Amino acid sequence: MIRARSVRDRERIDYEMGRSIEALRDAATILEQCQFHERARRLRSTANDLERASEAKPTGFDHFGGRAVWLSQQKERAA
Repeated sequence: MIRARSVRDRERIDYEMGRSIEALRDAATILEQCQFHERARRLRSTANDLERASEAKPTGFDHFGGRAVWLSQQKERAA
């Protein structure tokens, strides 16, 4: 997990996350034009989840069991 150590770190993380979200949406648009609709939908979903996470809103990770799986993996690694 990336943890901001300073205000500058937080700004950099937010900026890079915004760029990543934009790149995912651009790639989804290209895939949509090439008739890869399912792949485009998955990329848009990922971009939406990243955007919600950046705003500290719940994502699919929180709602659909992803968090439970992730926590169990963390416990296994710590053991």
